[in-house]
Amino acid sequence: MRHNKKAFTLVEMLVALAVSAVIVSATYASFELIKNQYKKNIDVTQLHTSGRAIMQVLEREIRMAGYEFRDDKGLMTYGKIVGPIVITDSGNKCCDEVTIIYDEVTDTLNAQGVVTSSIVDRIKTRFWTEAYSSTKRGSRFRLYKRRTVLGTNNAVLATPRVGAKEVMADYIEDLQLSNTSGFGSLYASDHDSINVYNLLEKKYERRIMLTSSGGAPSTCHNGSIDIGSNGLIYAINWHNMKYAVGIINPKTASISFINTPGASNRYCEFDNPGIGIASDGNIYVNTRDGKVDVYDINTNLLLKTITPSQTLKNLVSNRVDTNSNGIVCSAKQNKTGVTCSNGSSFGNLVNSKNTSLKFITDDEIALSAGENKSDINIYNISTKKKTGVIKLGLSPQNSSARTGGLASSFKIKTLATVDIVLSLRSKEKYGKNRQVDKKDYHSGNFIFSKNDQYQRDTFSTTVSVRNL
Repeated sequence: MRHNKKAFTLVEMLVALAVSAVIVSATYASFELIKNQYKKNIDVTQLHTSGRAIMQVLEREIRMAGYEFRDDKGLMTYGKIVGPIVITDSGNKCCDEVTIIYDEVTDTLNAQGVVTSSIVDRIKTRFWTEAYSSTKRGSRFRLYKRRTVLGTNNAVLATPRVGAKEVMADYIEDLQLSNTSGFGSLYASDHDSINVYNLLEKKYERRIMLTSSGGAPSTCHNGSIDIGSNGLIYAINWHNMKYAVGIINPKTASISFINTPGASNRYCEFDNPGIGIASDGNIYVNTRDGKVDVYDINTNLLLKTITPSQTLKNLVSNRVDTNSNGIVCSAKQNKTGVTCSNGSSFGNLVNSKNTSLKFITDDEIALSAGENKSDINIYNISTKKKTGVIKLGLSPQNSSARTGGLASSFKIKTLATVDIVLSLRSKEKYGKNRQVDKKDYHSGNFIFSKNDQYQRDTFSTTVSVRNL
């Protein structure tokens, strides 16, 4: 019996093999394309998720700035918060940082949902970035967070409990924070005017000429000035043939006066000038006989005259200032150097009886020798290094500008909003190079331009700081 046996020829096998190879190659290419697109989608999704999460955390923390817990009797647990929000500007680079202080409350409820007790901690939270790089994913910035407990169990801690340095996010391109309440202002008395300096940009901003119905009053020789929680500046001024407490509105440049008692030079002893706003909100003024007059800041009435403690002497001195952590820094009269109670000291900085010193953040002081065209230098009390300088006498400022006393608005609380702009990039590179420029409508002074394969996104919002 005969059987026909059929089989593939060699040519058919080669053709089939070639077709299969084409199909497998196409399938693999499609798989690679789909896999890469999937990775890109996951990466971009993580970028968006991370951006939204960062913004939510920053919004919540900034919104809480300055919250002071009060018990059922209306009493504050830890007292007033000085410097509830401090923004440190990075200039034309990444990135700004922010430090926030508020009271954090943990309630204990009973079975009926009624609060039976509360634990209140005073918290200081800092957000900042540091440069980071890796071989695979290049250079970028990481966002860090640190919580410090300033007070617990109804008592301010002598030594704050510093928390761990936590990585909050990676692949940060930029973080810009702009406070619109005027926290970046430094005020300096100058004969018949108040000079206003922008601390964020370290430069002269404007001049407030002191005028009233009685003419143009002149500030006392080298007297200190201070700023109240109401945003008004208090200084010693010449009015109606005697020295008085002048109340200056920095927005309108208007001035009014407190009717002060005694001799015409009661508040203008050349070697002993001084005025300050205490934590109780009242106005404290040096008298020429070494006493201190205390005025109610709301009624402008004289409450009492007292013999000052060392704390009050520091308050009314333009050469001594205290930050919200209780660190006292002083520049001695006619001597060089500044010393601080945390052990920091700066040598050979000033040599003048007219020296003015003022905290502008909890870590930085503004310092001036008080002479004509004597620049205002900014120093960090922790690193003992100069971090900036405000040049005096440059146009459009008065060429003979000087500094009699300093007042920093970082310690006051006013209604505030904070603009936040956050820029992130993806972990991986995708496709061709693309040009990315910072948009004009995004706030902040870091102007960047990128041309690479990374994906990017920008998040922005404005936060109302409800406790200021």
